[in-house]
Amino acid sequence: FICPFLYLDTTLSSILQGLGMAGRIFVSNVVCLLIRLLFVFFAIPVIGMQGYLWGILISQLVLAGIYFFCLYRFFRQNTVF
Repeated sequence: FICPFLYLDTTLSSILQGLGMAGRIFVSNVVCLLIRLLFVFFAIPVIGMQGYLWGILISQLVLAGIYFFCLYRFFRQNTVF
């Protein structure tokens, strides 16, 4: 379940990089790494390796959501109607 989101996040990150949003990519990655660290400290002692996998999955879902939100805002601001 993790792999599609890994590929999606890489693609979305590349698109945002091309649009000049490197700072937002950095902040988003830091937020998601903090989520993973929280799962390492709190979930692994309780449920083991499955806690780490849940941490990766949730952090990738959050990252995809942030990237989609950034793309949505970019295209909404730059659309001429």
